[in-house]
Amino acid sequence: MKAALRPVRLQVHAVVIVCTDDHWESVQLQFPNTRPGIFRGRQFLSRNWGTKRFVFLRAGESLVALAATTQFGIDRWNPGIILTTSHSPAVDEVCGLNGVPIEPEPITAASLESSVSAALKPVSTPTAEEDEPF
Repeated sequence: MKAALRPVRLQVHAVVIVCTDDHWESVQLQFPNTRPGIFRGRQFLSRNWGTKRFVFLRAGESLVALAATTQFGIDRWNPGIILTTSHSPAVDEVCGLNGVPIEPEPITAASLESSVSAALKPVSTPTAEEDEPF
């Protein structure tokens, strides 16, 4: 049985794990005309940056809540990358187990426009010439 392809409009580039209530309030203030969706008890917002779709997913502050929310976001949306509003070893562990890359620098919830745009820039990979010192 073949897996169905998802329509392009439903593909999620990144899930942003919003780690605290203060960060969630900052995210909501930046999208004033949007009512959060609720899926299985978790609030989320969906936004597009250019052609990339981002889902902002509200998490709790405990390690268990962060890990569970991260796993939920990966299972539900199958993102290409995970972003967070603050660093957490629990999120790192879940991303590692699922093989989903995580942005090493947390984004700033108070200024999403600039921090998400910075996260969209591709990371340069070293060429073969740069890898070998001789």
